[in-house]
Amino acid sequence: MVFLYLKGRAFEGLGDLDKAKATYQESIKKDPTHHESYVALGNLYFNQGKYVYAALHMVTPFELTHQIRIHDLTKV
Repeated sequence: MVFLYLKGRAFEGLGDLDKAKATYQESIKKDPTHHESYVALGNLYFNQGKYVYAALHMVTPFELTHQIRIHDLTKV
């Protein structure tokens, strides 16, 4: 869900991380193949020091599509 992903990015940019997280999760629920939402949620978790959650969300798109941008994994 591109709209929800962008909405989550906006919330994150405004510093409202709870709304950003909820919006990314909603995006994933509505479209489990939208890998950008997984990566954004993984980055959010990483920045909060929740490394296991970050890793899980960074790996999920790879498992779904067998494609992931290498630079997204370098943070984990």
